[in-house]
Amino acid sequence: MTILSPQVVEDDAHSQQQDQKQQLLPFISRLRDLGLQIQDVEEDTVDHIWKMIPIPNLKYGYAERPLTWDELKTVIVIEKDLAKMSRSSSQQRFYELFRYYVSHEYTSILDYVLITKFQQSFTRRLVNVVEENESQNDDQEEEKKKNDMKKTTDENRQGQRWSAFPPLHEYHHVTIQLVQNDFPYYMVDGILHYVLWKTKEPILPEDIENAIAQLYQMFPTMKDTLHWTNPPHLQSLPDIHHIHILCCLGEEEGESGGFLDEPT
Repeated sequence: MTILSPQVVEDDAHSQQQDQKQQLLPFISRLRDLGLQIQDVEEDTVDHIWKMIPIPNLKYGYAERPLTWDELKTVIVIEKDLAKMSRSSSQQRFYELFRYYVSHEYTSILDYVLITKFQQSFTRRLVNVVEENESQNDDQEEEKKKNDMKKTTDENRQGQRWSAFPPLHEYHHVTIQLVQNDFPYYMVDGILHYVLWKTKEPILPEDIENAIAQLYQMFPTMKDTLHWTNPPHLQSLPDIHHIHILCCLGEEEGESGGFLDEPT
């Protein structure tokens, strides 16, 4: 039986911690690519939040393998059961990590979308915000996780958030934006997920036709498209009109790009 010295045990623990940190670096880089101001000193904080952040329970659970184009057509067109489309648990955890940091840098997800997806129409302004008291949670363990996560917030940013200017309720122009979804569902390679956003007015059939025509110009060999509007209970951002468009480019092998392996 080999007995390790305290120094060896300490060195091994430090090595494991550094390995975990290295695994998180691509996630931190991706958060920065999405416009979030993650500082180097916060890398250990990201690791802490990643391990603690809860993910919601889904009706059908999280996808364990990527969906094919035929399966997506069945779900969207025939069954019309959109809840069957989901991310993997790792993808969802990264999405929740993103939402966590957005909530500490922007006044809302809506403000983030307006600032980053409608860059020609909205600018950003720092505003002071009043922290609202969270409602009591009967689940003490869940409440403890939330409190622990709040303690990791960068104190220098407490009380200030980025807000879209002008606010959406003061913006009176109809603006349409077609952008790739930063957090697509778990799909095989060769399928791209886009979102068509529109301010002030509902999305019309001709808006969808124009968007699909634009996608065919972008991808001349595109084989097919699917589009849908999520019902209210599945909408992550009901304040602004948007629809989802999937593009089938072919070569359905492996997994759809845009996500990383979950840190161990």
